[in-house]
Amino acid sequence: MTRFLPLLLSLTLGCGLAPLDAARLSLGATAAAYDAAEPRLEAQRIAAGRACLEATTPPTALPACLADVRSRWLPVRLASERTYRAIVAALALLHLSEAGAALGQGVDVARLSRAITLAIDAATALQAAIEGVP
Repeated sequence: MTRFLPLLLSLTLGCGLAPLDAARLSLGATAAAYDAAEPRLEAQRIAAGRACLEATTPPTALPACLADVRSRWLPVRLASERTYRAIVAALALLHLSEAGAALGQGVDVARLSRAITLAIDAATALQAAIEGVP
């Protein structure tokens, strides 16, 4: 994950971009970082599980080894799911805001900004969880 996401949000909101454009940029960067990280995480988790299944692991140690892999990767999996849900929720709110703007309604910038900030915070928590895996 990239660490520049909160900076990107503050820069886009402060540089004169329209709120919807700033939201698109910030949410797009967050989703792109998540999409780039997710396949690598899955591959690393699978590799850790396969290491337990190697022929050198005694059959009696297999359940404990797999339980250890699951427990080490559980915080990452949960953080990944939270990030995904936050991105989907922010994207839905962005689409609603775009539709409302197209119909001449105002955009609730504070609400949209909060949803995107929550997605960025979830991506940051995912990054911290990834860094915590031994």
